[in-house]
Amino acid sequence: MKENAFWLNGVLMKRRSDKGRIVARYETESFCFTNAINGIKLESPKEWKYKAILGILWSSIARYFFFMTSSNWGLWHHEIHLDDELFQLPVILDRSKPATKRVIAFVDKLRNYHPEKRDILHPHEPFEETIEAQRREWERELDEAVFELYELNDEQKDLIRDCCDVTLPFFYRPFDSIGAMQAVKRNDLSWIENYTHIFCLRWNAYLGSDEEMRGEVHIGAHDNMLAVEFHVADKGDAYELTVKDNSWGSVLDQVGEVLPQPMGVSRIILDGFVHVVSDSGIILIKRNEKRFWTRSLAREDADATICKRMVDTMPKEGRSR
Repeated sequence: MKENAFWLNGVLMKRRSDKGRIVARYETESFCFTNAINGIKLESPKEWKYKAILGILWSSIARYFFFMTSSNWGLWHHEIHLDDELFQLPVILDRSKPATKRVIAFVDKLRNYHPEKRDILHPHEPFEETIEAQRREWERELDEAVFELYELNDEQKDLIRDCCDVTLPFFYRPFDSIGAMQAVKRNDLSWIENYTHIFCLRWNAYLGSDEEMRGEVHIGAHDNMLAVEFHVADKGDAYELTVKDNSWGSVLDQVGEVLPQPMGVSRIILDGFVHVVSDSGIILIKRNEKRFWTRSLAREDADATICKRMVDTMPKEGRSR
């Protein structure tokens, strides 16, 4: 293949931390390739178009799209088929959009960034960790530019980020990836705060103008299970998300009062999660692992509990219709 083209191959990179990333590049020199690589040349070979497409392929949107649609991702040989999958990726080529210019700018930065890492021969160059951190920062900004190009809302962005940052690493490394880490550890609530904030925002739309949803965190005896209890409070009341001490027993008692059949700790662990909605509040119990407490799952859980509350408050004659 000659002049202005880009190629795309597999979904795996050699470095362990980068597994699941799309490998693609834009090339202007003559080259040849095997059938393990998809080489594509545009009918209108404009450089800005190639760079815009390359930015999209490097973004989280492409990873999310191909992971959800590729029939061979996860099998022994990872492949992205040209006609059935690659050409189905929606591509926006609009040079008048500011986001397109930002995408191209970050593509140029990433393509041209090849510094020497610090060693004996290069004592004044940056450390490898610094180089990698800079690349990750530009990749994050590239993602934001591509999200803007596709005009995604916050909900869609969180869905894509959760898939690429949590689901994909867990797919390749189910025991030591970020998804397997504890969501709450040593009173570190930074991860669960995002979950509770989004859950409460979803519910606040159904509350009075002077009310808002609040959350409390309860941890199981062995730190393997996590319960988040939500209740309605006045907006003016002081509030800070904290971990309640020695409260696991009372949480199970509340669950037992609401559920038609009692549920012990062993049953909760086997089922994986519990949703309880009552007149006094909402209790969600899941494993204390980050993959169960993501931003996108906060919205799903909020919608599920809202629907459950609507059904429970529906007149009995209306339910049978």
